[in-house]
Amino acid sequence: EMACEAEGAAEAAAPPAPTAVVPTPTPPAPKPASRFRHDFIQNPTHVTVTVYLKGANKDNCVIGFDTRSLSLDWTIGKDDSWQIAFDPLFEEIVPPECTVNFFNTKVEIKMKKKNQGKWDALEADESFKALDELSEEEIKRRRDYYPSSK
Repeated sequence: EMACEAEGAAEAAAPPAPTAVVPTPTPPAPKPASRFRHDFIQNPTHVTVTVYLKGANKDNCVIGFDTRSLSLDWTIGKDDSWQIAFDPLFEEIVPPECTVNFFNTKVEIKMKKKNQGKWDALEADESFKALDELSEEEIKRRRDYYPSSK
């Protein structure tokens, strides 16, 4: 047991990893973005992201669109600014057909989906993590599905 503890201490004082065979999925590092809330709604053709920013307007807020990313850079004051980026987005968008509306308490960003359909999440990596967790079960399910491929 002593040797084990010494080994753990050598690794930048990380808590000892559980000895279970199943790796515990590490939650994504919290983004500093939590200073302002955001959420999103969607229909088959568009995803609308709402970021709750009081006082943001077209003069102090820059929204950037790319085929797989969305970024927002808000200059709050002389010494204060806030950024958020969604990269990569769950699927591709059509930047020329994306629109932004500024309201008193929020910014609404409407993105046109390149392909119609439902997004499981706003960003791709969230969904990949969920898929990774299912992969083992999915393999078993497929093995049972095609008994000939044992």
